Amino acid sequence: MARRRTSRRGGRNDIGRMSEDVKAAAVNALRNSAKEVLNGLGAESPNWGGEFRNQWYVETANGQRGVKARGEGGKYNLFNIPLLKIQGRDARGRFTSISPSNVGRIELLIGNSSPYAQEAMDLIPGDFAATEPPKGQIVARGTRQMRIRGNIKPGKGNNRSTAPLHWYDTHMGGGAFAAAFKRGARAGFIRPVN
Repeated sequence: MARRRTSRRGGRNDIGRMSEDVKAAAVNALRNSAKEVLNGLGAESPNWGGEFRNQWYVETANGQRGVKARGEGGKYNLFNIPLLKIQGRDARGRFTSISPSNVGRIELLIGNSSPYAQEAMDLIPGDFAATEPPKGQIVARGTRQMRIRGNIKPGKGNNRSTAPLHWYDTHMGGGAFAAAFKRGARAGFIRPVN
């Protein structure tokens, strides 16, 4: 069996080896996928006052972040996703390709800038004392157990939760993340580049 040849610039996954049309479609697909993932996370995340739900962001490998979602409901669009280093905009605001031939791997990081993001994602315990009614729909009511945001024992008690316990792990590992990524990738390849 013959060995695969790889380029010196980054291997067989090097975006610099793609044609300009395929490169532009791949970048559109990646940005659309990031947008869909943000919308999925925003829809399933806790929504007490909206501060956590509206703090999702996308960051490029060089530290450039997209614009935060505005307004209630935390809907994200392509303006919330930063331009990648192989993209630009023309005078009419349309996306254009400015890619040099030595562009290699492209990565996007999705995160949440809320100061209590880890607590809201059920990654660490946290104290929650709400003084206002939630904006989101209540999914559990009762007595809080073990200081975890979503861990509520049903019954009497004033504690409420607007997202199920371990919603983040379930979203990322249960197929919702993959479905959002595929939906965005499909839209990125179908839509015209200009």
